[in-house]
Amino acid sequence: MVERIREEKMTNFSQIQQTLQKKQQTLLEFEQATQQMLSCPAEQLEELVAERQRLLAKIDGLERELGALCQEDPDREQLLSAIAGQADAGSFPEPLQLLYEEGIKIRTVFSRLRQSDQQAQLRLKTEQAQILKHIKQMNQGANAKAARFYSGAGAGDGRSRLGNA
Repeated sequence: MVERIREEKMTNFSQIQQTLQKKQQTLLEFEQATQQMLSCPAEQLEELVAERQRLLAKIDGLERELGALCQEDPDREQLLSAIAGQADAGSFPEPLQLLYEEGIKIRTVFSRLRQSDQQAQLRLKTEQAQILKHIKQMNQGANAKAARFYSGAGAGDGRSRLGNA
């Protein structure tokens, strides 16, 4: 009986380790998309933002999967601490040590992502400001004023701004 429980626990650790590796790989893909946003042409930004959203959804799914795998473990708190890469490396028993190492790899990617994500957000704000500036410039020309007058005068529908006088 004890041997069967030990085998189940090892299988669970194996599944958790595989899920952590998938999460790390997905985070690396997210990081790559973020890095591309920093130097790509403005036309590609929308595509890269969509790719990041897709990857975030995948990461959320992996997080839920990890939560489900850890839910029933009697050593849940220690397991979650190892997965998160928290505490001292030597404070975990051997099977948890492997999960701790995977957790550290993920934390490393997250720390790099904080900086590049801030830069990507700045890039998006800069592009947005340039587009807004361009729109304002387009709306200040003589054609824009004539178009506003033309549409405001009700031209084309037989009505006048002065009413039916």
